[in-house]
Parts: sequence; C-alpha cells; structure tokens
Amino acid sequence: MNGLSNFINELRRRNVIRVVAAYAVAAWLIIQVISIVLPAFHIPDWIMQAFLVLVVLGFPVTIVLAWVFELTPQGIMREEDVDRGESISTQTGRRLDFIIIAVLSIAVVFFVLDKFFWDSRTELARSVAVLPFENMSGDEANDPFTTGVHDDLLTHLSKIASIKTISRTSVLQYRGTKKSVPEIADELGVSTILEGGVQRSGDRVRINVQLIEASSDAHLWAETYDRQLTAANVFAIQTEIAKAIATALRATLSVDEARYIATVPTDNLEAYEAYQLGRQVLARRTSKSVSDAIELFNKATELDPDFAQAWAGLANGYGVKAWMSGQNVDQLQQKAFAAVERALQIDDQASESHTAHATLLEYKGDLPEALKAIERALQLNPNDADAIYRYASLLHDTGHVEQSLLEWEKAVRLDPLSPVINDAYAWTLAEVGRFDEALARYRRVDEIDPKYPGAAVSIGTIYGLAYGQMDLANLWYRKALALDPDQPFIPAILGLVFLHLNDNETAEFWINRALRMSPHHPWANGAMMMLHSYRKDSDQVSQYADEVLSVDPRWRMGTALSHGRVQNLRDGNYQEILDRYETSFPELFGDDPEVNSVTYRPAIDIAGVLLLLGEDDRASDLLDKCQRQIAETIRVGFHGYWVSDVQIFALQNKIDEALAALRQAIDQGWRSDWRYFFYVDPNIDSIRGEAKFQRLLREIREDMAAQLQRAREMDANGKLAAIPEIGK
Repeated sequence: MNGLSNFINELRRRNVIRVVAAYAVAAWLIIQVISIVLPAFHIPDWIMQAFLVLVVLGFPVTIVLAWVFELTPQGIMREEDVDRGESISTQTGRRLDFIIIAVLSIAVVFFVLDKFFWDSRTELARSVAVLPFENMSGDEANDPFTTGVHDDLLTHLSKIASIKTISRTSVLQYRGTKKSVPEIADELGVSTILEGGVQRSGDRVRINVQLIEASSDAHLWAETYDRQLTAANVFAIQTEIAKAIATALRATLSVDEARYIATVPTDNLEAYEAYQLGRQVLARRTSKSVSDAIELFNKATELDPDFAQAWAGLANGYGVKAWMSGQNVDQLQQKAFAAVERALQIDDQASESHTAHATLLEYKGDLPEALKAIERALQLNPNDADAIYRYASLLHDTGHVEQSLLEWEKAVRLDPLSPVINDAYAWTLAEVGRFDEALARYRRVDEIDPKYPGAAVSIGTIYGLAYGQMDLANLWYRKALALDPDQPFIPAILGLVFLHLNDNETAEFWINRALRMSPHHPWANGAMMMLHSYRKDSDQVSQYADEVLSVDPRWRMGTALSHGRVQNLRDGNYQEILDRYETSFPELFGDDPEVNSVTYRPAIDIAGVLLLLGEDDRASDLLDKCQRQIAETIRVGFHGYWVSDVQIFALQNKIDEALAALRQAIDQGWRSDWRYFFYVDPNIDSIRGEAKFQRLLREIREDMAAQLQRAREMDANGKLAAIPEIGK
C-alpha cells in the first residue's frame, strides 16, 4: 500500500497528472474545433480520423515524456539528472494549473458557443430547400404529377432529423421565380438548394435533380433517373435522392429513418396521383377546394384500400370541412375518425396518420390523447412543419402559451412562407398582447398569399378587437368574404361588426346571409341572438341562444348563456339559470370551482345570480378567483378580458373602481360587445345610473357613429371588396 502511495506522490511531484489533464482538455478542445471547421471547408473525413489516431497515440507518449523529463531553468533535462534541491517542479506545477484553468475556461466558452450559437450554424450547413420541380413533359396535364413527386421528396427528406428541410408551402412560392439561388437560400435560411424536373412520356418517367451550394452557386451533386413509370419506381427514385442528399450534406441517417424513407405506401399509380392532387387541392383551404379534396381522397382509397396516407388525407378533409362549414359536424367527425383509424390500422409508422389523429382529437377536446398522437408523429418525422404546428396548437390549448410560441418559431423556420403557420403564430402573439408584432406578421401573410382568406380575417380581428377600429375590421372582413364567399363564419362576424357599429339593419343583412349558408352555425345564430337582445325580443333571444348551445355550449366563453339569462333574471328564475350554466360549465360548481382562462366570464355571471340568492360567500369566492385570473390576462383582443373587472367591481358595489376600470378599458381600445355591457348586462346595474357612466356611454356612441360613417364612405368610394353572390 505504501508503494502505491509513494508512486502516486511521485506522479504528482513530476507533474504527470497535471500534464495528462492539460493534454486531455486541450485534445478535446482541438477535436471540437476541427469538427466544426472541417465540414465548413468540405475537408475529407479521413483527416479527422487521422487526427484522432494521432491524439490516441500521443497520449501514452505524453505520459512517458512527463515522467522521464523535467523542465528546468537550463531547459528540458532527464528527471534523474536534476538535483532535487534545484528542481522547479513545484513552480512548473503551478504554471500547469494556470494552463489547465485557462484551457478549461476556453472549453467552457466554446461549449456555450457551440450550444447556443454554432448549433444554428450546423443546422444551416445541413439544410435544404427543394424548389418546385419543372414539368418537362410539355403537357399541363402532368403538372399535378410533377407537383406530387416534388411533395413526396420533401416528405422523404423531412423524415431525416439531421437535415433542416423547408416545407412545401414556402418553396412553392418560388415556382417560376427569377431570383438567384443565393437570394432564395438567404430568404429561406438554408445552405443548399435542390432543383429538378420531371418528364413523363407514356410508360416512362425521367427525373433529373441537382444539389447546389448557395454560397458558391456550385453543384455539389447531380443525377438523372430514367425508369419505367410505376408507383414503386417513383418512390424508389425519391428514396435514392434523399439518401444522396444526406450523403452530400454529411447528415446522419439512422436505421429507422432509412426504413421510413424506403417505404412504398401504394403500388397503384392512379391512386397515388389522386392522393397527391387531393393534398394540393386541400391546401387551398376554401370551402369548394375542401369538398373537391375529399372526393379525390375517396377515389384514392377506392383504388387502393390499403393506401394509409390517402385515408389520413381523407380524415383531414372531413375534419377541415366540419370546422369550416359548421354543418353535419358530428357526422363529418365520425367519418374523419373512421378514416384515420383505418390509416393507423394499415400503417402506424406513417407520421401523417398520427398528425391527422391528433388534429381530430384536439377538435374533440381530448387534449392528452392528442398530445400523445402528435408526439408520435414528431418521432416519425421531426421536420414536419404541420406536425410542429399542431404540437404548438396543443401546447397553447393546454395552457403552455410561452412554450407554444417557441414551437411556432420552429415551425416558421421550417416553413417561413406558410400562410397557415404564420397566421397561427401571429394569433398566439396577439393572445399575449403583442398586437403590433401580430399585425405585422398577418400583413406578411397577406403579402405571401393575397388570396389566403385567413390573413384578412385575422387582420380584421386585430383592428376590431385589439384596436377598437371596427371600420377597418369591416374592410378586411369584406376582403376575406370575397376570397372565400362560401364560408358562413365571415358574414356572421361582419354582422357582429355592424352590431358594434350600432347599425342593426346592416348587421341583420350579414347575419341572414350566414344563416342561409349554414342554419345551425354557432356564430351565425349567436350573432342573431345578440341582435334580438339589443331589440329586446326575449323570445327570439331564447330561440337563437338554444340553437347556439345545442352546437357549442361554451360559445364565446358563455356569450349565449349571458344573453339568454337576462329574461330569467327579470322573472326570478334563478335556479334555471344556474342549471343551464352547470350544463355548459360543470367545473364552476362543486366545493372548489375551477376558474381559469376559459371559465372566468361565466363565473362572474354565476356570482351575480348567487348574490341575488343570498349566497354571498360562494359569490365572493368566485369573484376573488376571477380577479386573480384576469390579473394574468390582457384586456383587449380576442382573448382579452374586456370589462370583466368592471363587472366584478360593480357586483361588489365598488362604484369608483368600476368606473375607473371602464374608463381605462375605453382608452385602451375596448369596443367589443359594448352595447351588451352598457345596455343589457345585469352585472353592472349598480353603476348604470352614474353620471360618469352616462358620459362614457355618449363617448363610445359618438366614436361608433364616426366609425360607421367612415365605413359607409369606404363602401361608397369603392374601397371595399364587392359582395359575392352566395354559391358563386
């Protein structure tokens, strides 16, 4: 034991341990630097391998040299020739300590840079945008086939986790572009561009591709594939191209990824073409295009009942139609679930099926299962911008708003020119009160695709609900209607705009249009309910409120319940009100009511009824919880609390606080449902007779009158989009 202890002490005296530590840290740092530098200059991999061999061989040599030799004032000498009394090994040891500390400090700095800065450089180095392929057949009828081949290649590449692949929506913006490769790469944030063309002639297909380095505009790789035209051959070519790109970009291709991209989903060429055309048509997101896409997906599944992606596409089509039309929702959702279950039975390794399943589960309200489904989809395809979009949406819906913003950003990096993703990202920005950023992104969406109706709807919503400018909201909603005349939601919200503008006749025109298009649509019926509420027609209010509640019991956070309860309050039917609220919001009843971002508005209404019943403690508990909730919420915008604080103060008989909050709300741009709060809402009865309240009412009426005049002038001057006929 003494011998081992003496040996260790000798190692320390000769600074062998310090030399070994310095060697190890320095070697690690150099290896990390080289691993970054070599790919950037396209230096062969064998150079790195040779360096690693030298590092390994140098390690024992370093130990021997440290043991045998010592640094002295006269230079390097054999340790046995150095007089112990003249040895400076202690000073050398201290110098080595400083060297080790310095190298470790550099290593830490390098680690931070590598983790938070160079990571993005590595992502850039392994990134590609596949531009739309050219139809080289000379026949426009082959355009959908060419687009389909391009789309499938994108899907193949996106399954490779180590390659950042820009999604379909963004690259399609460059069809027929005159921009240079470096310009496109800079706009999309990639290092390489893949160009290609597809020629289809009889039973033959030729696909040529070339991978171009953006920085030098030089070809890294090119190939031409000439095969017999079969579905299997088309998929085989795409697999070969994906593998070649991975090799050119020095990307790691796992065993699972290799298996995923080699999968042949269908052998039926006609089914493949119908599916691809269905995807292209569905992406337009208009009412007609969705119906057309469903027909194409049905055709694909009839031609090949075992084509999993076609069943997933069909599920998406039914789901989108249910959401957009508001008609036969239960029936359409049943068809959607049946289609996605069929897709998963056929192939549970297809990410598209899991994404479709997650979307349907989210609409159904089963968020935990939806999260499981989307996480599985991302395991199978981590670069799928649509799956990341859905994941961000689910994070948002489960209350993780800040985390959802990070996922939106990731989705935008993969699909920077996607109207849908940018729209959803901007919607979340608006939810947290970043309205100017949201509006800028919405306008960017409108620039990307002026025919995308969602951007116009969203811009109108910002102007109306965040800035209180209903005249400009009307302008943008009219544009949205012109772009998608068959969408009943748009005339319904135009009706709401004119209710805000205090123009019942114009509001009724738009609401009736929405009801003709979709008699059971919750927004159309809800708007009509509000119109009759302002006309004080309680029977009609009840009729339309009941229709809303039958379709969407929690519509607009309980708006139908709020209007519908007014007559019951006058009649003293308090228990009937509570029963209706409990049906729609059961979590607000029981020993510990759950007040959150969805339930605080109905909770205030319930508290008002409880006060009338003499249940002051229950009411006070609810109001306290509501105050805590709105303290974490923005005031204006679609997700704002508007004047919920005014309602709470009024119910608590805090008159001055209620009026001060109302003043603040008006100054901050609140105009949403102002007629309900000023004229109808029983929660603020305690302040309605106050002189200041009446002055604020006159102020907001004058503002709305001025805005209505501007809206009419815009219409008269031809600044508004023409009103399309229904069904055109």
